[in-house]
Amino acid sequence: MLKRFCVTITFCFYSIFIIGQLDSLQLVSDRSEDLAIKAEMLVKMAEFHREQEHYDSAFFLLNKAIGIYDENTINIRQESVYNDINRSLSIIIGCLFALGMLLIFAFTFIRQKNKHNKELRSKNEIINNAMLEKDTLLREIHHRVKNNLQIVSSILSLQGRYSDDPKIESAIREGKDRVKSMSLIHQNLYQKDNLTGVDVQDYFTKLFGSLFSSYNIQPDKIKLALNIAPLNLDVDTIIPIGLVVNELVSNALKHAFPNDRSGTISVSLQEANDHIVLVVQDNGIGLDTNDLSASESMGYTLINTFKNKLNAEVEIDVESGTRITLQIKKYKKVA
Repeated sequence: MLKRFCVTITFCFYSIFIIGQLDSLQLVSDRSEDLAIKAEMLVKMAEFHREQEHYDSAFFLLNKAIGIYDENTINIRQESVYNDINRSLSIIIGCLFALGMLLIFAFTFIRQKNKHNKELRSKNEIINNAMLEKDTLLREIHHRVKNNLQIVSSILSLQGRYSDDPKIESAIREGKDRVKSMSLIHQNLYQKDNLTGVDVQDYFTKLFGSLFSSYNIQPDKIKLALNIAPLNLDVDTIIPIGLVVNELVSNALKHAFPNDRSGTISVSLQEANDHIVLVVQDNGIGLDTNDLSASESMGYTLINTFKNKLNAEVEIDVESGTRITLQIKKYKKVA
């Protein structure tokens, strides 16, 4: 009898202990917000029920724990998805912000560039207008100089009508030829696009045509052979060269072929070794160098003056006709 009582008492205490444990687990499970902890508590409660052979309640608790595990897994996955979405949104927002800043920068840059281009176009237009005005003024100046030189030539022609002295007439004609040589330079300048340089080939062709016309030279009597390099020389260079060539060719036309002799005058102008070589040659009667050195004529005075201006060396050869060579060291070309 006592033994049964002890067993009963023991069973009661054990049941109370089990119930207390289950109540504690249930309380922890209900109060816990962590699904993993809830599921763990339910598993432990299911184990207690299984030990007590309460299989139905154990099975129920295990199913509930499995459901909580599944819910926790879903929540974890949802949280991962939400985190991925948040990261993607952050990246998209960052990209949109960077794109917006880039668009603002591009808009500002384009605006500044357009403003700069507008200012540049305005300045270029002012410069172009100034250049056009300058070109117009230069053309007008060259045109007026050419007209004034023609007036001087006309005055010389009128002056020559009042004299019967052959020497005076010759001097006036030489003066007109010199004026003509300068007039042609200014005529070439205002008629060409380049207002600072003279095409030597074109200039010499016109100059010799004027000289042959001035001295009434027949083409079958005295021939002209030209070998002129395609050079553009500035005004300060071509004027003295033109006057020197004018004097040399004029002298050859006047003195190299007396008594209606025929012959050839050759003119060569070439650039070599940083200097210009000018050669005027004829196959006439030749020149007395003693008379040349002692000459005080206007023509040779001009030649000596412009020789110094051009920093030129002069060589004279009279073995076969007359050959005068100038090595011109001071000159300026124009592109």
